[in-house]
Amino acid sequence: MGLAPHTDSSLITLLHQSSNATGLQISGDGGNLWIPVNPIPGALTVNVGDLMHIATNGQFKTALHRAVVNRTRHRVSMAYFYGTPQEVKISPPMKLVDVDHPLLYQPVTWKEYLDAKGKYFNRALEFIKCEALFIADRCRQL
Repeated sequence: MGLAPHTDSSLITLLHQSSNATGLQISGDGGNLWIPVNPIPGALTVNVGDLMHIATNGQFKTALHRAVVNRTRHRVSMAYFYGTPQEVKISPPMKLVDVDHPLLYQPVTWKEYLDAKGKYFNRALEFIKCEALFIADRCRQL
């Protein structure tokens, strides 16, 4: 089946790939260059998700990735998405926010973010960005 390019909404994703075929690819430049993530026997792949991106004020970047079909070999992947309880607000610790590193995103719960992701898909991070006119005042008050 494969999966279209996307980021994970979680804090982190732990992924086990069967070692007999590649299929996971990570973007090297926003979707124009795709790099295969070759499975390593006994190893897990860890993807930084959107909530980690928010919680670190953009210091850990969310990983744009996709899964492509391997037409000659079967491939099995198992993913575990780790996040927070749905009602907990996600925002960076104040030591990551200063004059040189302003708050990038408004605090958001995982549930609120999933709602934004469902509506705006890969533009959800842009939707909650503090530079957006309709939320800039709200971010300055935080």
